[in-house]
Amino acid sequence: MFNLGLPITLNNSGNGGMKILLRAQISLEFIIIFAISLSFLILWLPLVLKTGEDTTSQISDFYIKDISYDLQYISDSLCILGEGNKRQIDMMTNHIIAINSSGKSFTVSDESQNLTSPTKCRMNVSLILDKGRTSLIIKNENEVISAEIQH
Repeated sequence: MFNLGLPITLNNSGNGGMKILLRAQISLEFIIIFAISLSFLILWLPLVLKTGEDTTSQISDFYIKDISYDLQYISDSLCILGEGNKRQIDMMTNHIIAINSSGKSFTVSDESQNLTSPTKCRMNVSLILDKGRTSLIIKNENEVISAEIQH
């Protein structure tokens, strides 16, 4: 009566048996294709998630380096220009960042990394930058570079 190996099957009652078998075969094919698609998704999902984590880490690295380079450039410029000069710098961060100085160097850090940069003058900086846009006023007072958050 039914031949499961062929897509079209005849039975004695006419076309009614064919329609049932074709529907069952289409449903079975759909389930097989869906299972294969789901297995590919399960295999690729960890790789996609890992790529997202790597991208987030690279963006954090970019922010740390950008802030460090900007701060180093401005502090060295103010050191060369001399006492009484000041500059404003606008920064954008995607997480909390700390800036601390020691002598003629400063460190920009977040929860996963630290980047220390040298400067031409002594620095006196201890700041915590919140997530988002921040403006800093950097000044040369008595040949010491200082920074404060502008509100």
